[in-house]
Amino acid sequence: MNALSWRVSSTRFSFSRTLSAPCVTSGRIDQNFRKNFGIANCSAEVSKMSWALEIRIWCGQIWRVRQLQCQFRERDASGAGIVRGWPLRNKEASEMREKKSTIRYERVKDVLDLAIRLQAARGGMTIDEIQEELSVSRRTAERMRNTVEWAFPGLETVPAADNKLHWRLESNALRRLVPITADNLASLATAISALRQSGLGNLATSLSDVETKLRAMQRRESLENIDSDLETLVQAEGLAMRPGPRHPIDPALLSLLREAILGGRTIEFSYSGRHSGKRSTQKVEPYGLLYGNRPFLVGKHTGFTDSRLWRIGNMSQVRLAGNLFERDPEFDLQAFARRSFGTFQEEPMQVELLFSEVAAADAASFQFHPDQSIERHENGTVTVRFDAGGLNEMCWHLVAWGESVQIVKPEKLRQQMAQMCETLTKHHRGD
Repeated sequence: MNALSWRVSSTRFSFSRTLSAPCVTSGRIDQNFRKNFGIANCSAEVSKMSWALEIRIWCGQIWRVRQLQCQFRERDASGAGIVRGWPLRNKEASEMREKKSTIRYERVKDVLDLAIRLQAARGGMTIDEIQEELSVSRRTAERMRNTVEWAFPGLETVPAADNKLHWRLESNALRRLVPITADNLASLATAISALRQSGLGNLATSLSDVETKLRAMQRRESLENIDSDLETLVQAEGLAMRPGPRHPIDPALLSLLREAILGGRTIEFSYSGRHSGKRSTQKVEPYGLLYGNRPFLVGKHTGFTDSRLWRIGNMSQVRLAGNLFERDPEFDLQAFARRSFGTFQEEPMQVELLFSEVAAADAASFQFHPDQSIERHENGTVTVRFDAGGLNEMCWHLVAWGESVQIVKPEKLRQQMAQMCETLTKHHRGD
């Protein structure tokens, strides 16, 4: 086995030694390295890609990570003659340095990204969450957390009920490093336009305020560089017009509903029935808001346990009733919304739709329901399955797919679809 001669130097650790012996085995420096450098609890690994040694030193209760520059020379087994040295004066050396620079940049970017997430997470982040959000191994997640702690003073643990360590960052230094790009502001502009187009002008105004505050936090020189690119992006991106209802929400009404939801206060309002048009007085415990083609209030009648929907456009004379209510801790707004196809609430059913090979590609990329499953068949057709209520809304949607869709189940949906098509045929024929 070839012997490797390493020279490692670092002003941070104040040592400069040379190792010459077969103390490097399979890329790992053994106990001889620790003894030679006088560090009791550390390990070092050779990274062939970045030409660096990674030193993990046990300090208290955490591992601190350092990347150290090194030179290596590879000799033959007898120690006679240098087979290859570094830095190499050829194309390979140039490629290695370029790869090394790219890797370092990505590492710095990942660490900064983690620092931003830790600063933004009020309840902190666990190692598992860091792994999931950044798509890294547990060991890498721990290294990145340690690097953030070294670079940004203010990393702390947050008490949590799950008996896991939650890490949160409180650092003023980070605020000066968070970049806002033209892409970020262009995305905000698109979202604002989409909200206005959907009739949610009050939400668009609120998001526009966020954009203004973000711009105010940037240096003037940075804004000058951003604005030229931003103007080009905004002019090059737009929203296709989509037909549908537009029901703008009164900002004062939205503010009142949010106040009631946050404070756990009942509300009272006059409500116009969807089909009958009759007005009635409703006393409701508000739980949340759902935005779709139309905005809805989600809540419960006082004294009842079942949740239901009220169209905000059909509500008037809304006021705080003054009574406090205890919110059901088991209620999940997203789970409630997933029970239905659209917004019409009824008991969920197992739905199975078969799409022909002509529409298979479109159907496979279409979201009918958040919890849907897709099965592709050898003959080119596609089956979509999900559990949801709202058969009437399903029928209205499936009409647009024409003959390319077949309702496999439930039978009730197939019959309702046939009845709807028959009624439409009679109407348009003038029967």
